[in-house]
Amino acid sequence: MKVIAGCVVEKDNKILMLQEGLDFCYGQWNYPAGHVDEFENITEAAIREVKEETGLDVKLKGVLPILETELKAELLSYFEKTHILKK
Repeated sequence: MKVIAGCVVEKDNKILMLQEGLDFCYGQWNYPAGHVDEFENITEAAIREVKEETGLDVKLKGVLPILETELKAELLSYFEKTHILKK
């Protein structure tokens, strides 16, 4: 099972979305997210993924529900984030 961590980045009542570049989901819109590395803390992974994909430094504010999808047998974890610390 793969673990995915990501963030909902909100500023000025706007949500940051990214357009996917991977072949299997090319062009689809999604939140900044990615796989949690082995032995990596999920919250650290969520912050790292936002930095890697957007260049933003963020601070987590809360946790959204965790769900499992049978479609790809992945456990999806999304973390709600607000405060953008710096670009």
